Formats: sequence, C-alpha cells, structure tokens
Amino acid sequence: MRMGGSMRVASCVLPAIVAAGFLMFHEPAAARIRLNDAKIVAGVLVVSGHTRHRYEAIALDDRAARKSDRHRRFVFRIPYYPPNCTVTLRTVDDQRVATIASCGGQGLLGATGERGPAGPQGPAGPTGSQGAPGTAGPPGPPGPQGVAGPPGQPGVTGPTGPPGIAGPPGPNGATGPAGPQGLPGLPGVAGSPGPKGDPGTQIRQVRRDCAEDRECAVACADDEIAINAFCPKRAPAILTSLREISCGTANQAPMVAICGK
Repeated sequence: MRMGGSMRVASCVLPAIVAAGFLMFHEPAAARIRLNDAKIVAGVLVVSGHTRHRYEAIALDDRAARKSDRHRRFVFRIPYYPPNCTVTLRTVDDQRVATIASCGGQGLLGATGERGPAGPQGPAGPTGSQGAPGTAGPPGPPGPQGVAGPPGQPGVTGPTGPPGIAGPPGPNGATGPAGPQGLPGLPGVAGSPGPKGDPGTQIRQVRRDCAEDRECAVACADDEIAINAFCPKRAPAILTSLREISCGTANQAPMVAICGK
C-alpha cells in the first residue's frame, strides 16, 4: 500500500514540476524585450530579462517601473498575483505579454481545492509610478474630398478710364559689367641707370668663448661700433668703448656681440 501511494504521489508531483519549469511567452515577431524568468515564488512575482538598450525604462502592468542596468538586465520582485496569470511589460517602443509559471493555484501535489469566499476588501495601496507611453498608432486614411460649389457669374466689364499723369523719372540703374581687357601696350624705352644707393646699416654677430679666470670681451672692427651683447647667465653687457663691449668675468658660456656700421 505504501508503494502504491508513493507512486501515485510521484505521478502527480512529476508533471507539476515539469509544468512549473517551462514559461509560456506571447512574443511578437519584432519583440525587443527578452525574458529569462516569470514565476511566483512564495507569493512574490519574479520577472527578469533584458531590454534592447542599457538603462532603459520598463514597466510591469503599470504597477512597477524599473531601469535596466549597463548589461540591459532587469528584475521585478513584487508581492503581486496577476488575476489572469499574465503580465504586460512595456518600454517606450516595445510591449510584451508573458504567462506566469506556477500560477493559477496549481501546486506540487495535484489540483487545488474549491475556491473559498472572498475576504473583506483591504485598504487601497499606494499609487504606482506612471508607466511608459505606448507606441503611437498608424495614421488614419484621408477623408473624402468635398463637393465643389457652383461657379459664379462673370461681372460686366467697366468703361476704360482716362490715362494717368506721367510719374517722375526713376533712379539711375546699376552700373553695367566691365568690358573686356584691352591689349597690352608696347614696352617703353629703358631709362638710364640711377646713382648707387646707400647700403644702409650693416650688422654682424661676433661670438667669443669665455672663461672664468679672465674678462670676456669683444672688440668690433675699426669701421664698426659695438651695439649690444648677449652675456652668459643674463649678465648685463658693458660698453667699454665705441668698438668694445664686455660681459665681465666669471663666465663659462660663450657671449655673442652685435657690431654694426
């Protein structure tokens, strides 16, 4: 007797477990919401899946709203028992209906008993967040064209009026486009050479290596004058005469003097 009873229990438990392991989804051909699970566990509705985009808003039966994570995953865990064992998931541009597994009162040991009387109505729950707007429907066909009205009667032509007074002359018109370019003229006679010009100021640089144990100075040529110098360590240049300029002592780097005539 015990063996027969165990076999009957197993025959009821096995189909219930197999039926609870499958999800029945109503998926449109172009659905972009993927579902991984949809079931009721200990009175809590668990729905999980993936959206098309990352951080995309998704609503469940206008009762709860979530945003998918950076991997496009979302999970709903809410104490909710759908009356028809189905839920509707909506995003801005998609919608999907899923049938909840382990729903409808089917347990592991067989069918449920007769439904009891309804209990007293509880207090109203808090208002859920607003769901995502639905997709706009296609535009309707254009209406029929209206009936054209009857044509009007042509009026009688009036008499010709007297000619008007001549108006003042108008402003001058815009300048017309330029004409084509003329042919080049013959070359003129070469003039006599002019006097030799002044070469102007001539400047040259004189480089001098410096040492710490002696004065670093540059003497320009006899027909030149010393203008300036770039001294090591940004030391000031000193004009010792019209042709000589010095950077002083204790210089290791070279100096550059400017001579001109």
